[in-house]
Amino acid sequence: RVLLRPWLENLIESQVVHGLEWLDQKQLIFKIPWKHRSKKSWSVEHSSVFLEWARNTGRWTPGDPEPNYAQLKTRLRCAFNKAPDILEIKEMHKTKCEEAYKVYRFIPKESQCSLIIIISPKL
Repeated sequence: RVLLRPWLENLIESQVVHGLEWLDQKQLIFKIPWKHRSKKSWSVEHSSVFLEWARNTGRWTPGDPEPNYAQLKTRLRCAFNKAPDILEIKEMHKTKCEEAYKVYRFIPKESQCSLIIIISPKL
């Protein structure tokens, strides 16, 4: 299983998932398709990034019954929320349009702070 960030970076670079792309590669800002299933024009292709994440995590494999797409989307959203090196940029989202998407940014690796644990002496 590949961790979220390297998995996503690879998927963005490979251009396998329609709509998953860099908005500003230098700033590490990317968009991810986020179309709601209730839209008339929705197709399985709109959930391909969620299916790919489910495959990566072992939650779904080809041949399984049709997945619960809302659950797959929730799982990836939760993974984003837990990731310490991915920030959501809500003001750049376009979720009310025909080709809805959300925008995120990878925190540059050199900017990530190390966790320092301070152990106080017993009193």
